[in-house]
Amino acid sequence: MGKLKLSISEDIKIHRIKRTIPGFAAKTVERLWRLVRPSAGSSATDPKPMVGFLYGSQTGNAESLARDAAALAESVGIHILLAALDEIDADDLLGLSEVVFFLSTYGEGDMPDNAELFWETLSGTEAPQFYGLHFGVLALGNKNYRDFCRAGKQVDARLEALGATRLIARLDCDVDFEEPAARWTRDVLALIAGENSLSANLNAGALDAQASARHRSFSAKLVERRRLSGATSDKDIHHLEFGIADSGITYTAGDAVGIRPVNDPELVGAIITWLGFNADALMDGKPLDFILLREREIRNPPVELVHAVAERTVDDNFRAVWQSGDEQALRDFLHGVDVVDLLSWAPPASLSAEDLLQLLKPLTHRCYSIASSPLVAAQSVHLTIGSLRYVRGNRAYRGACSSFLSDRLVKGTGADIFIVPNQNFRLPTDPSTPIIMVGPGTGIAPFRAFLQERQAIGASGRNWLFFGDQHHDSDFIYHDEILNQLRDGVLTRLDLAFSRDQPEKIYVQTRMLENGADLYDWLEQGAFFYLCGDAIRMARDVENALIQVIAQHGGMSNPMAQDYVARMKREKRYLRDVY
Repeated sequence: MGKLKLSISEDIKIHRIKRTIPGFAAKTVERLWRLVRPSAGSSATDPKPMVGFLYGSQTGNAESLARDAAALAESVGIHILLAALDEIDADDLLGLSEVVFFLSTYGEGDMPDNAELFWETLSGTEAPQFYGLHFGVLALGNKNYRDFCRAGKQVDARLEALGATRLIARLDCDVDFEEPAARWTRDVLALIAGENSLSANLNAGALDAQASARHRSFSAKLVERRRLSGATSDKDIHHLEFGIADSGITYTAGDAVGIRPVNDPELVGAIITWLGFNADALMDGKPLDFILLREREIRNPPVELVHAVAERTVDDNFRAVWQSGDEQALRDFLHGVDVVDLLSWAPPASLSAEDLLQLLKPLTHRCYSIASSPLVAAQSVHLTIGSLRYVRGNRAYRGACSSFLSDRLVKGTGADIFIVPNQNFRLPTDPSTPIIMVGPGTGIAPFRAFLQERQAIGASGRNWLFFGDQHHDSDFIYHDEILNQLRDGVLTRLDLAFSRDQPEKIYVQTRMLENGADLYDWLEQGAFFYLCGDAIRMARDVENALIQVIAQHGGMSNPMAQDYVARMKREKRYLRDVY
């Protein structure tokens, strides 16, 4: 594709500001160069203003956007600094001419892990003033959640309150973020390049090409699938292995796999019946069933479809909740429903196929932590998949991707996969460093990879695993592997918590508290602390237990223990892979 002059999109309003670079101390500039590698060939005495591309990212999407934008900016002569928000202090913003933030929101409106400490400082009473600083915020989120793009909205509002000025209006992106993010990024780069009086050209397709390359998938054959859960378990957990020989795919322990699911044909058939169409009816040259199977999200109804059905509904219960205006009541009513449920509340064919396809979101990939080390399984990737299954009313429901992998994908056939690097979840570079791993349920997946890797390289560092689930006899997944590793000395310690095997419930955080003295001693000897699993409840309970352990056995107040944990996060010794 050819090149074009940098220009600003007509459909977005940008405020051009005659800016003066704020003065800042030399130590701030030196700190920036010490912490993060700036543009190649530049130095701390370089007179050109430096533009920050800063990210807070949980699953890697915001980081990838920031890296793509920074690379393109550097290619057109913009002097860049690329960093995660946990690599800088809020004061360091004063050493930058402009700052572009890429921020995701996860969990219940939470900041991503690598933006948490930055936000604590920025939102505090001692945060610096940023008069003269110009910024833009690109926020990632999911409209199906109440606190859509909350992290980006908070940073945007707080910077304005502290005197900074927007270069461009904040962009809030839903799950189909690639195209709007590319347009917004081009606008920002056009503005910054113009403000710096650069005569530069921008390859219009560069960001699109980067996004395409990032999610380029490989059809990997399922070579093994076995059920890990026992016959009496309430869980349905499977071990899967996908062959990647000759794919060019490489991965590192701690990475994840993105998988593009194929929707349940039964659900697709029900939707087509509701529309009154044939499965092979063509929509923009594609069969309708192909689009619904592979290109549209039908498991989780988007808010736009909820609104459209509400205008047409013949269901008295849905109408009453909708008309009440009670948002919490509506969320409760819609909890667990899918597109088939929602459409059943409106007369058949009351939406056209064209309108329905426009309202449905694109079918996005799902991420799963890799449960193998490439040093042990170079020709395959292993996954630990917990299938989502539940009953609501007279219907049984299954997760879109988990049921595809556990039920419908036939051994020997392929699934579209790609590697999602996770730079924020890596083993220590020094193999003698001890590690503590907390991974109940399917959260054990990356720790299976870690233990394989540590064993393969002969790491001398001690390894401590906290694992748990409901019942020992039916839910102790990878039982033989783990006990063999304990016997062979790969695992130094193993603490198990099976919550339903006794009257009082016991969880991994219970075992942490029971072994608090030893846990604190490991931390004092430099151990890395890893956590994988549920972000909403388990991860918070484990962090609270960690703070309690440090306070009790370190002789600290609760605020001092919280500072200890914050220091571990800054040192990248407390790492989480939560979802």
